[in-house]
Amino acid sequence: MNILIRQANIKDLQMVQDLNHALFVHDQKWISHLIMDWPYGEEGKAYFEDGILGKDGACFVAEVDSRIIGYIRGAIISSETYRAVRMAELANMYVEDEYRRQGVGEALVHAFTQWCKEHGAERIFVEASSGNDRAVAFYAKGGFEPASLRLEKDIAE
Repeated sequence: MNILIRQANIKDLQMVQDLNHALFVHDQKWISHLIMDWPYGEEGKAYFEDGILGKDGACFVAEVDSRIIGYIRGAIISSETYRAVRMAELANMYVEDEYRRQGVGEALVHAFTQWCKEHGAERIFVEASSGNDRAVAFYAKGGFEPASLRLEKDIAE
């Protein structure tokens, strides 16, 4: 399989939104309060446009046979003042099921990592849903290590 990783362009916006929606469908198992139409709303559209156009971060797509089968979106973030390094966030990534475990995700992370280095980042972080053991294992295999634990409590009644 020949995988092409490239920076997304504005013509890819709809497909990136569709893949992000697929990510939301997938992640509903662990996050029940996702706004499922967010990728298609004004905020979601602007978020992905900004990444694609390089206004706020970067967006890369993976193609197989000229068809987009995955994407990654992230950005350099404003680091907490107590950190001595410039941080980047791998905000979201999705690869279609039939292309998983074939190097597509690794290639997307590599492209984003290179972009981060070129933009002065020294560390990258990613959040994975508690219980999503496959995602945690994927990131751990790629060198990501636990750095913090985010806990949430539902207080709505």
